[in-house]
Amino acid sequence: MKKAEAPLPNASRIPKHRQVYELLLSRIGSGEYPPGTRLPPETELPSQLGASLQTTRWALQELVRSGLLIRRRGDGTYVADQRDPPLIEGRSLRMGLLLPVEACHKNHYYSFYGQVCRGILAEWGAAEVALSWHSRGKSGATRAEVRQPRRGLMVEVLGEPRDTAERHPPLEDVLRGRFDGFISVGVIEVPFLEKVIELGVPTVIVDFPNAPFHAKADLVFADAVGGYIGAVQALVAQGAKHIHYLGHRKWLPSKSGENVKRWRKTRSQTRLDPDGLLRLNAYRQGLDLEGIALRDDWIHFVQVNERQFDDLADRLAALDEANRPDALVSQDVGSANLMIQKCAARGLTLLGTGACSGPVTGPALPIVLDGEEMGRVGADLLLGRLQRPRRPFLSVGVRMTFGPPPLD
Repeated sequence: MKKAEAPLPNASRIPKHRQVYELLLSRIGSGEYPPGTRLPPETELPSQLGASLQTTRWALQELVRSGLLIRRRGDGTYVADQRDPPLIEGRSLRMGLLLPVEACHKNHYYSFYGQVCRGILAEWGAAEVALSWHSRGKSGATRAEVRQPRRGLMVEVLGEPRDTAERHPPLEDVLRGRFDGFISVGVIEVPFLEKVIELGVPTVIVDFPNAPFHAKADLVFADAVGGYIGAVQALVAQGAKHIHYLGHRKWLPSKSGENVKRWRKTRSQTRLDPDGLLRLNAYRQGLDLEGIALRDDWIHFVQVNERQFDDLADRLAALDEANRPDALVSQDVGSANLMIQKCAARGLTLLGTGACSGPVTGPALPIVLDGEEMGRVGADLLLGRLQRPRRPFLSVGVRMTFGPPPLD
């Protein structure tokens, strides 16, 4: 039989709640309760300390406030590891990252969305923790988890189901997580985001430049102005006078739960990519600063597929010499390189530039966007919102820069 704990001395003039606090503090300091230890349940701890439940709770709460203990909802109270402190002292946090693509190894390590997620995890000190990958089947959210129990941190990445094209995780999976905060990464489906914000959970929206939530959430966007103006100036310096713009169109997403194979057969409507519109405005400013009059027929929006790129190249090559473009500013550098190649095959030589988030090859000049920095900013904004719920909502632009990205 386990030996009963000795009750606290009653002769002391120190208030009882302070005695309990000091006793717990001494056990933590002596290593009797080492970092990461789960304390006995509150139904058992008072009898072990010879104190009432109310007194014990007061002492525990003071230790939580001092950052020595961490409460985990539905789990218990743990001794904090000061060598690896929690993000917010005295709190355990369950964070949700929401993606418009599948949460899978490929997208995490080889896509812009994954780059943003890696920046978020790095800002929270979880970059080196291995992710565990899960899927709830064809219609459930694809997901990955990062757990740091000693820090009281759990991050769940929720992505689009494998068998739909909804461009966001199912709302029921978002609700099931009981999150303390959300970061939406690249989701542009307004009805879905509205439902997420209506949950009343602190939310940061990353990479949706036209998000209509400026009074409801913090926003992080790619500030294209400096990078695209610099790109236009570089093209003009190389002799370009007719500089066209190329943006993207996207298919409207599938209906809720609609099979992706059926969606591919029935889809018919597209929309302009919000990133493309923001970069178009920056391109306009660049032309204006260089004194170049923009013509309506210099602006092109196409879907990213071989046929539409071939059609555009045919149209540009067929123009008379006085109206042919000599340079192309694109929404992304991959599209610029492809158009340079296709136009060259038709006898039209083009200079080109476009946005990228990492090292690239090809003749087009890069306009660099640091996705990891966008993630870091979003992670910092969410922590700030959790600590100061009533502060004004912020919109933060992460600047693009013209020129090659730094080498790793």
